Amino acid sequence: MSGKPPLEGSAFISQGLQYIQLAPTQFNQLQANQPDKSIVEISSTPQQTLKSFGASGAWWPNFLRDFPTAQQQNLSELLFSEDWLHLSSYRNNMGASGDNDSVKVSTLGRGVESFMNTNGSYDWTRDSAGMYYLRAAQEAGVSSIAFFVNAIPAALTAAKTPSGTDLGVDSIAPSAHRLHPPMNEPDNNFADAGQEGMSVATTARASVFQLLRTVLQSSSSSPAVTSIKILGDETSQITSQALLVINTSLPNAPPPIKMTEISTFKSALGIYRPFGWTDPKIFGPEYDPSIDSALDMARYVWQWLTLVNPESWDWWTAVSNMLPCSPSVTPGCEAQYNKDAGFNYGLIYIDNNYSNTKDYNFYLPKRFWVFRHFTKFYRPGAVRYDIPNEILPYGTVAVAALGVDKAWSATFINRNETEQVIKMKVPKVDLKILAAVQTTQIEDWKSVALPVVGQDRIFRATLPAKGVLTLQFATDDPASLAGRRQKIKWQERKEGFRNHPDRIRHLGL
Repeated sequence: MSGKPPLEGSAFISQGLQYIQLAPTQFNQLQANQPDKSIVEISSTPQQTLKSFGASGAWWPNFLRDFPTAQQQNLSELLFSEDWLHLSSYRNNMGASGDNDSVKVSTLGRGVESFMNTNGSYDWTRDSAGMYYLRAAQEAGVSSIAFFVNAIPAALTAAKTPSGTDLGVDSIAPSAHRLHPPMNEPDNNFADAGQEGMSVATTARASVFQLLRTVLQSSSSSPAVTSIKILGDETSQITSQALLVINTSLPNAPPPIKMTEISTFKSALGIYRPFGWTDPKIFGPEYDPSIDSALDMARYVWQWLTLVNPESWDWWTAVSNMLPCSPSVTPGCEAQYNKDAGFNYGLIYIDNNYSNTKDYNFYLPKRFWVFRHFTKFYRPGAVRYDIPNEILPYGTVAVAALGVDKAWSATFINRNETEQVIKMKVPKVDLKILAAVQTTQIEDWKSVALPVVGQDRIFRATLPAKGVLTLQFATDDPASLAGRRQKIKWQERKEGFRNHPDRIRHLGL
């Protein structure tokens, strides 16, 4: 089975992808390596052009407003600096909470100040915490900024509340000129006020997109903005509820989901036995800072890049207060698995009890370092190419791309308990391996020995057990490496932090 499915089947495939994401994740690879059996090559057919890898700025800025200024600045560096995560996309949450609403969001931090007061007037000094990191992203040159709402401003609702709103067809037009990001989680209006929320009738969702596009096209914008696109975050069954309509009425609508061979699913996921429900809880109610959870995320990224072909990929969320313990009270607990508390959705964690413990450190799970392989090596404008799974070791998947600087990157995700050896052929003559970085349970970001490319353009590489390895190769012609920022080695960067004790304390290094 191959080729693109008919559009009417895309909802079924979307549901199938959800099951695949929860497929068995345990790999105990004992088979002997046979690197000479096949040569790993990057396909010659270009896929999508990558625009960005980013993370969400929702809710957590409300906690960071309490942190000392130095820590706030250090977090900006962790997120946006080329020496750290170097996000190329940032999702900013535009709040719905006014200054005098009839109902307040009950969960601490999840009520985000709207620029519109409850009486309908504007106050541009509101949501100062969120604006701080939005400006930091802009100053760092983040190329893609996404704005999203959980609800329309309370001032626009009859009950003057940021939650419990139901947006129907009749109420779209009066709100459209203020609705820049159209909807988020539109199946739930969060009437319990646990967070801001607004439901959108399924029959109205396509109209929201269409009307918002008309408003944006007719409004003026800054010359610095090269394009504006509309995103329906967490719009359930988007393929059946929106794309079926949008695909025929809006220009540049995304195509149906791309399907690949069944054998690709098998070799990539290790599904050579009956399905079992192991529930990796990628975003779930547990706390797993280990490489296991990070590899779950890496596979999740791979699935979407290679099966759905998106141009951008964002993680929820950049920072989380859902650390299930206080490290200053229980030293080392931030590195321990907890199946009963916490959440697996942070790239960076803070102590939820910081107001009492005065612990303003940032704690980095393996998820941070694995995601850095994508944010660091796959910059805006890179063109993705396939690495067929059938020529990779069982339990291993890979992503490759050619950057605008003419440097190739190839990332290998090995879920096996053992190392895997591959023989790979570089795409062109005269290419040299210039960087090799791996992340494992014991290594955050380690530069390893560079494989040597032979005259036949072939080299051998060892994929670390339960780890991620990224190789970058290009010619040694400086002109071909324009824009690359690989001069500062990881150890040199780390020494730089050691020379600044205040930063060491703030960053928790």
